[in-house]
Amino acid sequence: MQAPTNITKNRRLLEAMQRSGCFFVQVGFQTGAPRLAREGGSRPEPDRELREVVRAFHDHGMLVQGFFIFGFDNEDTRIFATAESHIRQMGLETRCSTSSTPYPGTPIYDQLRKEGRLLVHERDKYGWANAVFEPARMSAEELESGSRRRTSASSASSGGGRPAGSCGGFPSSCGTPASSGSSRRRSPRVNIRPSARVAAAKAA
Repeated sequence: MQAPTNITKNRRLLEAMQRSGCFFVQVGFQTGAPRLAREGGSRPEPDRELREVVRAFHDHGMLVQGFFIFGFDNEDTRIFATAESHIRQMGLETRCSTSSTPYPGTPIYDQLRKEGRLLVHERDKYGWANAVFEPARMSAEELESGSRRRTSASSASSGGGRPAGSCGGFPSSCGTPASSGSSRRRSPRVNIRPSARVAAAKAA
């Protein structure tokens, strides 16, 4: 299931999720470099709090896939290496990296159109895997290739795990193992115990 980061502040809800048999969550962390995002006007949690979010899910038997967005105006090509370093420390099982997508009807879309930075205008061509606007400090091609290059590197260094593209409906950068071994070391403490109702359904 998809869950916000602040859901981990409600322990009773986490316990209810665990009892129901929930064992996998997708969480939008937004950025792998919180400091840069704050400078750009966003308000993500500090690094330490992001790690605590992942740990809270793990403590309640849930694996975590993190979602990250690239393409903020205060980011240049160095963001990919910076974010990779932060993401590897979070303890995620898998991650999904996407390009920022300014959907029509949103303030950011209107701003980019006014600035003449939109590269694509057909709504059916808007997708997370491709850049549809010109970033402020890198090219659209660098935005796309940077995210994919980071994904390929982490996938190769992991030595296995779920292959890129294994999350149906999401771009090729999704489903990638988030770190080279660190998540494997954390996995044993994620104690997945389905509820009796789930176990009975599987037995039937």
